Amino acid sequence: MLYRVSFLKKIGSIVLVIYCFVLLEISLPSTLLNRNILKKPIIHEMNFANFSLSYRYFMMPDLSLCDGSRNHTPLLVATVLTTAKRYEMRQAIRETWASPKEFHAVKTGRILVYFILSAPTTVHELYMLRREQRIHNDLIVTDLPESYNNLVFKVYASMVFHQQYCPMARFLMKVDDDVSVHLDRMVELWKMDTKADMSLYCRVWPKSRPQRDPENKWFVPEQMWPERHFPPYCNGPMYVMGKKAGQILLDQAQIFLPMTIEDLFYTGILVDSTGIRRVNWGKNMMYRSKEFFRGRIACSATEKPILFSVHSLSQPELMRKGFQILKNYECRFAGSAAKPHNKTNL
Repeated sequence: MLYRVSFLKKIGSIVLVIYCFVLLEISLPSTLLNRNILKKPIIHEMNFANFSLSYRYFMMPDLSLCDGSRNHTPLLVATVLTTAKRYEMRQAIRETWASPKEFHAVKTGRILVYFILSAPTTVHELYMLRREQRIHNDLIVTDLPESYNNLVFKVYASMVFHQQYCPMARFLMKVDDDVSVHLDRMVELWKMDTKADMSLYCRVWPKSRPQRDPENKWFVPEQMWPERHFPPYCNGPMYVMGKKAGQILLDQAQIFLPMTIEDLFYTGILVDSTGIRRVNWGKNMMYRSKEFFRGRIACSATEKPILFSVHSLSQPELMRKGFQILKNYECRFAGSAAKPHNKTNL
């Protein structure tokens, strides 16, 4: 009998520990983050037509790179949208297109690459993020809830980061963590003019129809957008905006209701209410496809590679292999498809 009572007490203790751990996990964003990973995280506020949302940056990267302390004043700051769980993808990016060993623009500080995340949801995620930050010092972590529907808020936080914490960079690149970018080629082919600060550079969707199926990921009800077509907007995986354009979009957001489709909201609906220009980089961007892996990649009339961005490289090994194709492909002849420098089997 005494043995049974002792056994039940042990079981009760174990259950109590598990219960307390679960409570801790559930309350993580509001309690653990409030231990102030930054000593004094500044409270920011994003404003839309129907509501305002307060948020904070709890981890910040090495901001000294934003002031031109390297050889060059930064031309562009890239914020890679990612989540706490996708550490391996961040590592693949660090080893490929964000590596100073790969691109002169990164080595000299002309282009800075940071990763932006929303709030971690577990103790383990928080621990791993803090460890990752100590090693790489390239994370921007907010206390915003992490979800697809909240991407519109994460992009807002990216624009504020550019405007307030890296203002010397002329451009912001919003990029997903399944995108590979040949940064030196992008800079080489970039035709900047006097309107660059008021421009968006991207693959432009000219006349897309709203999805009316409630089961669709990109469902848009008629009461939100009654028109048959959306305005032109940028394909979401990657787009670049001038600093002045970014500030105008933040200002314009105050008079619009936010939408879960963040690329449509910022680069379509808001842009149409401003004087911001969209520059179509469609010929320079590509979806991960069989044609890409077979080396059927467009070249210029002067037999030079023109592709500098590929998206949907959703796994670390795809990122690494896709980057090698993007980096090494050679043109066969003018205006044709191209071939990889080294054959890669995928």
